[in-house]
Amino acid sequence: MPSQTRFGDLHGVERDLLLILAGSGPHSPSYLKSTVSVGLSTSLTYRRLYSHLNGLLEAELVVANETTDGVSYAITDAGVATITNHHTWLPKPQPHTDSARYPGDTWLEHLGRGHSRAIAPGEDNG
Repeated sequence: MPSQTRFGDLHGVERDLLLILAGSGPHSPSYLKSTVSVGLSTSLTYRRLYSHLNGLLEAELVVANETTDGVSYAITDAGVATITNHHTWLPKPQPHTDSARYPGDTWLEHLGRGHSRAIAPGEDNG
């Protein structure tokens, strides 16, 4: 079993992938590729995407599940813990900074709930 991976030790694309999966649930490689590419302002190749996903799989931060539509990647409890452990030093957002997006809780509490289910296409994610 791999030792606990620190969020700060991950490559930027790997951190982005973890945050996407934590915030909105399991996704296909094509969704992850397009979402990360937007953030990078450049096209992420599938070769590079799978290299990063394989690293996250080896560290047991994500799992790959076969679905009727192909493979879907999801964050594991260890992946959520990696994010949470990194961000424990952050102060709690005040209501005026997070209430519009996450009423009644902090973004970190929202993140902890976000990985529990996929967001259906067309469903509001926040």
